[in-house]
Amino acid sequence: MPDSNEIEKLVARTRVFLFFSITLLVFGSDIAAEIADNMVYPLDDILVLVLGIVGIVLYFAMRSRSVEGLKRLNNIYLTVFVVALAIKLVWTIIEAPHPDDMADDIPAVIILAVVIANRFF
Repeated sequence: MPDSNEIEKLVARTRVFLFFSITLLVFGSDIAAEIADNMVYPLDDILVLVLGIVGIVLYFAMRSRSVEGLKRLNNIYLTVFVVALAIKLVWTIIEAPHPDDMADDIPAVIILAVVIANRFF
C-alpha cells in the first residue's frame, strides 16, 4: 500500500507542473513583436508555447491516481520542462545581441530551473 504522503507529494508536483505549463503560455505573448525583428527570434517562444500546451494536455489525458501513473506523469513533465529550459538557454545566447528580444528569456530560464528543482524536493 503506497504511503499517503507520497501520493500527496506526487499530486502536488503534478499540480505545480500544470500551473507552470499554463505559465509557459505567457511566454508566447510577444511572438508578433519578435517576428518583426527576425524570423528566428520567435521560434523559442513558439516551441515553449507548444510545450505548455503539451503540459496542459498531459494533465487532463493522464489523470491516473496510482503511484506508478503519477510517477510516470511527473517524469514526462520533467522531460518537457528540461526541453523547454534547453530551448530558452539556447535562444538566450542567440538573442543576446538584441536585449529587447531576449527580455523574457532570463525570467523564463529562472522559472524553468525552479520548476525542475521542485521535482527533486
